[in-house]
Amino acid sequence: MLTRGMVHQPCLDSFGNLKRLSTLRMENLELLELADSIGEIPGLQVLSLCDSSMEKLPESIGKLESLVKLNISSTNIIELPDSIGELKRLKILGMRNCKLRKLPKAIGMLEKLESLDASFCMFLEGEIPMEIGALSVLQELLLDGTRISEVPPTISQLCQLMRLGLRDCEELQQLPELPASLAHLDIKSTSLQRIPDLSNLSNLNFLQLSDYGHRRYVNIPHAPLNACQAQDLQCIGRLTRLSWLALDLSDGTMLHADFGTLTKLKMLELPGSTIKSLERIPTEVETLTCYDFESTDGWSNLHTFKYLSSLKIVRSCLTEIPLDVLGQLENLHYLDVLECQFLERLPHLSSLRKLQALTLYECPRLLEIQGVEQLKTLEKLYICYCLSLKELPNLSNLQKLSKLHLLGCESLESLPIVANEETCHVNVSRCKMLPYDSGPTFEWACLEAPLCGETSGFNWETEVSS
Repeated sequence: MLTRGMVHQPCLDSFGNLKRLSTLRMENLELLELADSIGEIPGLQVLSLCDSSMEKLPESIGKLESLVKLNISSTNIIELPDSIGELKRLKILGMRNCKLRKLPKAIGMLEKLESLDASFCMFLEGEIPMEIGALSVLQELLLDGTRISEVPPTISQLCQLMRLGLRDCEELQQLPELPASLAHLDIKSTSLQRIPDLSNLSNLNFLQLSDYGHRRYVNIPHAPLNACQAQDLQCIGRLTRLSWLALDLSDGTMLHADFGTLTKLKMLELPGSTIKSLERIPTEVETLTCYDFESTDGWSNLHTFKYLSSLKIVRSCLTEIPLDVLGQLENLHYLDVLECQFLERLPHLSSLRKLQALTLYECPRLLEIQGVEQLKTLEKLYICYCLSLKELPNLSNLQKLSKLHLLGCESLESLPIVANEETCHVNVSRCKMLPYDSGPTFEWACLEAPLCGETSGFNWETEVSS
């Protein structure tokens, strides 16, 4: 493997002397292009150029007849040479986060390709070539975070495709019929207008469908889903292998379907208007996310959810969310309250007797958190971007509290007292009212909140302290 500081141009011009090489990793290099002699290594099976400044691949790349894996992720490469289609043994093509602008038609000649990952290629736009339908053994197609606007109908010919990633493809408006082999389908676009008929996807175990995308961050015109799609989504109740279902759609009225048949479902995300009909939701669910709910009507039936361990409340318009009804949930360990712009009070937390982690994220009007000091089982408390919160109660009774993370709480005037200053890891960032020398021992950390809804309780195990 070549790393930064070890590159010598004569070495790079003489690949022909390395004919027995099977793996070549030229990662983290300041190298603009490969020498044509790269094609003189007939036995090369793995070539990785990731995180280099590479701008171009030579046409001779097509001579690597034994190549199985090619990784150009996080490079400056803007196009693939047509000779890429000559890599008849290539199984894995990684292009994640590179500057690729389009996929060549020659991509359809990679007859052994099993995985194509072009996620987060921000300049990849327009249509995916029709020729992609010829990739008969392709199992994984990841196009998340790209600017593609159209997926060709030939995608239905990919009879072994198991995973399709189209998350945050903001220009994608509709999809054609999809292959029945799919087990994992992730679609998220603010431009989404039409949803494909999912009734043939009997192998699905993961489905995420959203027309919200990054609307919170960017101003993208949004056309609401048309009414004819209501019938299309009724079929979800027949996808009996689903274990993960996330439907975050602006027109929640179309979701009044019976999901009670989804007995394998463990994780469920639905608009609050649908959550009202809890009798239509399988009680085996372990993680439940409610979007945009306007009342807690129907929550009295939550006691039947004996396995529910994680509840996420997202984008509620309520000024107060009474949590006493959740006391029926004997196994509730994680509670996330996210992006509730109007929330002012969070009462009755003390009723959640087994709560282990509490996350409050982007609730800018939140003034009061009642009962958190009585949660004797609480281990982790994350409070982020709650701009109006001025104080926290005394937490000295919380003997199990091991993490207290405060991020962007601009009005917070003091740190709470914790039970054990040595075992409780307190991280603070962007709380401008807090003096550096107040309260217990703590670290001023650079914390960035992960995407909401991804895990139960934000996973900040890898925060960087400064």
